[in-house]
Amino acid sequence: MQFRMKLAALVAAGSAASLVLVGGPAGASTHAARPAWTTGREVVHGALHGRAAWIQGGKNNPRVPVKFRGVVHTHGVVGLASSKARTHAIRTPAGWFTVRLTSDHNSRKVLNRAICRLQYTTTSTLVMRPRRSTGAFWGATGHGRVRVKFTFNYPKRRSGKCNFSNSAVPSKHGGLISFRLVIPALTVR
Repeated sequence: MQFRMKLAALVAAGSAASLVLVGGPAGASTHAARPAWTTGREVVHGALHGRAAWIQGGKNNPRVPVKFRGVVHTHGVVGLASSKARTHAIRTPAGWFTVRLTSDHNSRKVLNRAICRLQYTTTSTLVMRPRRSTGAFWGATGHGRVRVKFTFNYPKRRSGKCNFSNSAVPSKHGGLISFRLVIPALTVR
């Protein structure tokens, strides 16, 4: 399968990831109090640039390292495999962060015709899957949005026009794969 077709398939299917956080036990005795619920903003973000983006963009399951910042600080790796499944998860040291996609919007935009820079974007709304999450995310609730962008420079044809065809292979330089998930009010224990 050609590089561009893989990118288009990934974007068309929509991508989302889950984060898993591993939490310790609430307490050893039956009298221990459970931690209080905490609500706050959670941002999960990561990106690959240049050759690393080009290498991952050509794979069936591009992987992007991400950081979690907000009510839970951790890290993980998001797999951006195209899938018809609506539930996605990210494994982290703090546990599994699991979400369900509720809607998708895909777009394609030429950013710069002089260098043939093209961007595919998938934006999805999501809701936490509290019983499918584990660790620090078990029982977590919240709604949010995830945006995945694939940005690459494509070759020019002899006529001087950009070659955005399915058989065109983007440049190994200047590529970008970015992932950003925001839940404005994530509630966790």
